[in-house]
Amino acid sequence: MHKKSLLILAVTLVSFGLIMISCEKDKDNDPGINHSGEEWIIDSVNWNVVDQDLSGTGGQTVHSGTSYDAGSFYFQDNGEGSFDYDVSTYHREGVFTYMINSDNITINHTEQVISINFSQKIIAYSGTRDASKMQFDGSETEQTTSSQFVLEGEFYLTKK
Repeated sequence: MHKKSLLILAVTLVSFGLIMISCEKDKDNDPGINHSGEEWIIDSVNWNVVDQDLSGTGGQTVHSGTSYDAGSFYFQDNGEGSFDYDVSTYHREGVFTYMINSDNITINHTEQVISINFSQKIIAYSGTRDASKMQFDGSETEQTTSSQFVLEGEFYLTKK
């Protein structure tokens, strides 16, 4: 009976470890995101970033600026999309859903993981668009048990 308990414990620990590794934040481009659909080039983005280390070692950084030719947003016909862009030293990549109502566009995404480590990501942008130009503003927020990142941006895009 003792060997069976140890085996169950070992399998549980290995499984837990694999789950934790697979949930780690990707520091580079996310190879799991397939950027497809109608591409809109980010001509410029006016941005404010607050990057805070909550573990007590890194402090808080606040940056503001404007980035040109920063990357792209991709819009699929099914109301889903993705983005891939850079502001300052921050690379941003992710997925979203969107709705178009007349000339207005709303972009959003919410994801949350609660386990031993907490993580939450919220994307909320809204603005206007026509056949060749798009403008929207809003924010991206990422929180974990040890950090918080907020990007407020005003994006100007042109259809590729």
